[in-house]
Amino acid sequence: MKKLPIALAIGTLFASTSVFAADFGTVDANSDGFVTLAEAAVGAPEITEDAFKSADANGDGVLSQEEFTTATAQ
Repeated sequence: MKKLPIALAIGTLFASTSVFAADFGTVDANSDGFVTLAEAAVGAPEITEDAFKSADANGDGVLSQEEFTTATAQ
């Protein structure tokens, strides 16, 4: 259950940043269908690597649209 508090934290980070407005297409700067930690940090510089990794459900190092939506919906 450690993922829930971290997912809440990442969701709060994205939601509190008006640039994001939890819009995957805006955060995915290079339009490759994934959000990297670097892309996420542009709009939410306070995001931690641990929070990002917790949102990365399959552990591939990037957030898919589904992972991003889940994290930002919390």
